[in-house]
Amino acid sequence: MSLIQIILLVLIILAILYFWLRYKTRSIGLRPFLMMLAFWILAGVLVVLPESTSRLAEIFGVGRGVDLVFYFALVLIFYLIFKIFVRLEKIEQNITKIVSKIALKDNGNDYDDDKDVGGICKAAIERSQIKEQNKQKILDLLKSRGKVTNDDVEQLLKVSDAATERYLDELEKENKIKQIGRAGRSVFYELK
Repeated sequence: MSLIQIILLVLIILAILYFWLRYKTRSIGLRPFLMMLAFWILAGVLVVLPESTSRLAEIFGVGRGVDLVFYFALVLIFYLIFKIFVRLEKIEQNITKIVSKIALKDNGNDYDDDKDVGGICKAAIERSQIKEQNKQKILDLLKSRGKVTNDDVEQLLKVSDAATERYLDELEKENKIKQIGRAGRSVFYELK
C-alpha cells in the first residue's frame, strides 16, 4: 500500500468518525448519516482497490478509471446543487407564507413572540411597515412643497444619504414620483 493510499484511508476514517459523531449528537438524521457512510466506504474501497475503477470503466465504455470517478463525481455534484436549490426555494416560499399570515392576522397589532418564529417575522414586518411609513412621509412632503431634494428627505426621515436614495428610487419605480435633473445638487423630485 502506497503512502497516498494510507493518507487517504486515514482521512476517510476521520470523515466517517465525524459524521458518526454528528449523528450521535443528533446534528444530522439517520438518512444523511447512512448516505455519507456509504459514500465514504465506497471511497475507501476505491482507494484500497484502485484497479476496480479501471474494470468498471471498461464496463461503462470509459477510457480510464479516473475518468469514470470524475464523471460520477460531476453528476453527483450537479444533483446535490439541484437538491440544495430546490430546498432553498421551498424555505423561501415557507418564509413568505409565514410573513404573509402574520401580516394579515395581526394587521399592525401587538405580536406574540412565541408565534413569530424567533422574532424574524416580527422584525421583517416592522421594517416593511417603517419603510412604507417613510415613503408616505416623502409623498406628503412632496404634496405640501411641490418638490424635494435628497437633503430634504434626509432631514425629514433622519436617515443616511444611501437610505434616502433607496426610498426615492423605490418611489420612482412605483411611478409615484419623477426625478428632475441628472446628478448633483440640481436634482430634485416631483409628484407624477
